[in-house]
Amino acid sequence: MKRNILIALFLCGSLAASAQSNNSPDPRITAVYGTFASKLSTEQLAWLQVKLQRSQVVLEPYAQGETYPRLSSLKVVDKYIPGLQADNFAQPQQVNPLKYVISFQEQKDLRYRIDGTDYVLLIRKKN
Repeated sequence: MKRNILIALFLCGSLAASAQSNNSPDPRITAVYGTFASKLSTEQLAWLQVKLQRSQVVLEPYAQGETYPRLSSLKVVDKYIPGLQADNFAQPQQVNPLKYVISFQEQKDLRYRIDGTDYVLLIRKKN
């Protein structure tokens, strides 16, 4: 258990250091946090980077009886940018997972159908 915690702290520290050396957050973070992104700690930026790394848009044609929730059914995080709009689903590869209220704490993979497409937003489970 202690070993896992140490590994996690090391990884977060490494991500934080790389985010800090870059001096500008990932544009997907800025798209959701706006000017508040500059006030995020290195640990917060590292956690957001982990969320992005665990997220992937994958081609997965709709299957009969599929039960994946639609991405449009999720609320948009508009706390930092009032009126923030959902992504344009006509460009599924450009979906920003940080825009949506998604539980990144799950111990299983999550899948959300990107409305009207053969693509799914896959959130890999937390290790």
